[in-house]
Amino acid sequence: IGFGISERSNGMKYEGEWLNNRRHGYGCTMFPDGTKEEGKYKNNVLIQLLHYTFKPVWKIKLVRKCRE
Repeated sequence: IGFGISERSNGMKYEGEWLNNRRHGYGCTMFPDGTKEEGKYKNNVLIQLLHYTFKPVWKIKLVRKCRE
């Protein structure tokens, strides 16, 4: 098992452990939309999700009005 980084032209990135040119062991996949999956991979398949971070698709702006 070794450590490596794979970056694709579509913006997807994987950092983690590899075995026989496949994701194998602990790693983190980052998707172009900002979501992340961290977990344990076996033969290129995520088998145990340890942490998931998603980027919201909406934005909320809070405005506080001052009293006059």
